[in-house]
Amino acid sequence: GGKNLNVFALYQPETYKNTRIDFSVTNRGDAANSLSVICRYNEKQGWYQYDICNSGLYNLYYVVWDKDKHPSPILLADGGSNAIRQGQAPNEIGMVCDGRDLKLYVNGQLAQTYTDNQFVLRDGLIGIGVSSFARLPIRLDFDWLKVSLP
Repeated sequence: GGKNLNVFALYQPETYKNTRIDFSVTNRGDAANSLSVICRYNEKQGWYQYDICNSGLYNLYYVVWDKDKHPSPILLADGGSNAIRQGQAPNEIGMVCDGRDLKLYVNGQLAQTYTDNQFVLRDGLIGIGVSSFARLPIRLDFDWLKVSLP
């Protein structure tokens, strides 16, 4: 019932080393929000997470649980993309985790490549998420999700 809510879904049956996660999502509301795509999630070692805002901006984080079991993100990179469709248009989002390289794709366009030489996570779970900001409700339709080799 509050603001600044985060909801994540992790795919538990499988861990992945080098992978590509793609999904299609349509914003059905008018409130500001962000989508998250996660790779190499490990409860003890942390994970990589791209947050894509419906404003056209994105952030890449290394996230680890703090001592109070709250996510503690460290910003690795940020940017913006004109390929991110605002409003109620559908977006196809992709994330590649291949060796030390992390890539973000937005609607078929490469938005960013980042090489991690600091945390170097090797494998883990994948997932997606949604975050609200100052207003509710957030309404998003996830149409499909595909996991493949990079």
